[in-house]
Amino acid sequence: MTLKDKSQIEETCKRLVWAIDRHDWKLALEQFRKEVTLDYTELFGGVEEKLLAETVIERWSSFLPRLKATQHTLSNFLISEIDGDALCYSYVDGFHYLPNDKGENYWNVKGFYTQQLKKQNGKWVIHYMKLTPIYQSGNLQLLTIAQL
Repeated sequence: MTLKDKSQIEETCKRLVWAIDRHDWKLALEQFRKEVTLDYTELFGGVEEKLLAETVIERWSSFLPRLKATQHTLSNFLISEIDGDALCYSYVDGFHYLPNDKGENYWNVKGFYTQQLKKQNGKWVIHYMKLTPIYQSGNLQLLTIAQL
């Protein structure tokens, strides 16, 4: 794997969270393979899901805009190659803000992402994404409040 590949992989992961925070759903969709496995089980419970990327974007776009602001930052990238695919670990700091009368106005999640990417038509795209939370602070019910 070349330095150019590693740079493009990191850029794909950053572009995804940038697009989410800006509600640029077309750009977010472009960072995924047609089918993606999402694993948020350590944060929300349930089971990992294999979904069409469009379904992922439909879900995110149905509730994230209800928040006043979000900011997801990634750092400390570790990227390696496994059988021609990429494995990318990065720290994530996800800040969510919504003024409300049911508790704190923010919910912050710190942890790390495990993402797997494939090269498709000359571009690295995400086909697996797992969040491993390390710490949460603020109003853990903020997403529920946003959906009321």
